[in-house]
Amino acid sequence: MVRGILVALFHLFGVPLYSLVGIVGDLLFPGTEWIPRVGAAWSRHTLRLAGVRVEVEGSEILAENRPAVLTANHTSAMDIYAVCSSVPVPYRMVAKAELFRIPIFGRALLRAGFVPLQRRPSRKDLAAIERVRKDLRKGAIVCFFPEGTRSPDGRLRPFKTGAFVLAIREGIPVIPVAIVGAYRVQRRGSLLIRPGTIRFRVLEPLSTEGRTLDERMDLARETHDRIAAALPPDQRPAD
Repeated sequence: MVRGILVALFHLFGVPLYSLVGIVGDLLFPGTEWIPRVGAAWSRHTLRLAGVRVEVEGSEILAENRPAVLTANHTSAMDIYAVCSSVPVPYRMVAKAELFRIPIFGRALLRAGFVPLQRRPSRKDLAAIERVRKDLRKGAIVCFFPEGTRSPDGRLRPFKTGAFVLAIREGIPVIPVAIVGAYRVQRRGSLLIRPGTIRFRVLEPLSTEGRTLDERMDLARETHDRIAAALPPDQRPAD
């Protein structure tokens, strides 16, 4: 519980500070991916404070496949820190719209080109995703949690199709990622943090070449199956 309180206090005071540093740096040094770099540093510091180590498997896949859409399972807040600390810049995150309403922090997310999504699909979601297309042309990796929210029991849930629509439209690969162990470190809705290791398994990409939007569900299922196979039994979908 002590680590959970320390991390919560670090967020309370650190998030505004890191966000402000990111915004000022972006104004002074435009085009340097300053805010995502600050986000990566913030994530590493949070993980260290929590006593959590992230082991990345397949980092060369991230370097060799740009631009791309990255899709990962989502069981814990620790997943976000694992993504931001493991994916080299330039990267963009697709996150719930509520985060963008937080003073200073929300402004930093917008300046970084992160994408807000509403809880219920809307035209605003489509407009937000369209804005990230210019970053893809610069070689960015756009990161999605296609389940839409954290799994309550740690098991992989069905995928929404937004990530796969974007990948097909842009003709870029989908990189599946299996995040193993984050659920055991910190569960949804809990302040308790158990020090441990998270494995960030980057899997072989799925090509979208020749695919149409009518095949988005097929692509989602293929990605889901690939991630499920890389997860331990207690994180796979329930039978």
